[in-house]
Amino acid sequence: MRRSTCTLAIVLFLICISNAQEIFYSPNYAFDCYGEVKLPESTKILYVYDGVDPNIETKEFIVKEATGKTKWVKKKADKNCLSANPEDCLVWCLVEDNESIIYNILIDTSATTEWYPQSYTIREKGKTKKVQVLCKDELTFELLDALKNKLISLDYDLKPNKKYKKLRGKFMREFKRFQEDYNLPIGKWNVATMELLYDLKS
Repeated sequence: MRRSTCTLAIVLFLICISNAQEIFYSPNYAFDCYGEVKLPESTKILYVYDGVDPNIETKEFIVKEATGKTKWVKKKADKNCLSANPEDCLVWCLVEDNESIIYNILIDTSATTEWYPQSYTIREKGKTKKVQVLCKDELTFELLDALKNKLISLDYDLKPNKKYKKLRGKFMREFKRFQEDYNLPIGKWNVATMELLYDLKS
């Protein structure tokens, strides 16, 4: 009897998760409201020229410019240090930032074969943008519970036997972690996040 009860509970939970996809995202949602989200990182591919022909048209792309400022950093004092505590092998050193990273980017990649692709991560630290989000009247507890079940099916750390009301703080932390893991706009119930949750297979 006990085994059959457990089996029934598991079946009901799986049905709940399978139905969640249809509940929590629908083309019928208008996304008529707007909310501020933190912009995610984005990656740009740079086509770096590594030839010497002065007739090839390029432009400089500054990734990092030397500031000339000094800062304290920890460095290993002795490469032969065998202390069980790694901190014992470190000393504070005053270093100067005198390194610049500059790429010569090709204007036209068909002009030469002397180039290589270089990925560059653009960090929009602290930048926000207003995007389309679900309106408050669309955020029902049914929707939020379905979202919770979807995150659980994707191995996020939430308990299946607890409703959204009792998990609110933990749920929002895991929801934000999902957005960070998939490089989505962070915060609010934005279109990009909801669409990806809908598309991802459990």
